Amino acid sequence: MRRLSILAVMIVAGCGGAPQAPTQLSQHMDMAAGQPTAPRFSSEALDVVRSEIAKEPKVQDFILDPANAVELQVAVRDDGSRRYGLASYFCEKLKSWQVSDDDMDVRIVDAAKVDQAGGDFRAISLGTIHCGDGTRLD
Repeated sequence: MRRLSILAVMIVAGCGGAPQAPTQLSQHMDMAAGQPTAPRFSSEALDVVRSEIAKEPKVQDFILDPANAVELQVAVRDDGSRRYGLASYFCEKLKSWQVSDDDMDVRIVDAAKVDQAGGDFRAISLGTIHCGDGTRLD
C-alpha cells in the first residue's frame, strides 16, 4: 500500500514560483501522520508542472503532490461524463514534463462537490487512472 500524504501541497502558479494560499481543493485534504520522505522530483520541476497545469482551460483547481496516494487530483466542471480520457491526458502530460513514474495515479474530481467531500475525493471522482498501465481505478 502506498504512503499517504504527509503535507498539504501549496499550489504554485505564475512567475517566480511563490507559494500561494491553499486552494479550495487542498483545504480539504486529509493529513496523515508520519515522517517526511525524500522528494521523488525536484521542486523546480514540480513548480513548472504546476504552472502548466494551471494554464489548462478545463482545470478549476488541482493538487500535485508526489507524496500523496493519488499524486495528481484535478478539479473540473462535471459535464455528466466519466473523465478517464482527461486523467489519461494528464498522465501523458506528466510523462512529457518528466515528473512521472509508473506508480503515479491521476484523479479527476467534480469541482462543485469539493466542499461536500470532506477530504474523500474518491467519493467525488469522475475518473482515476494508474499512469503506469492505464488501469481505471474507479
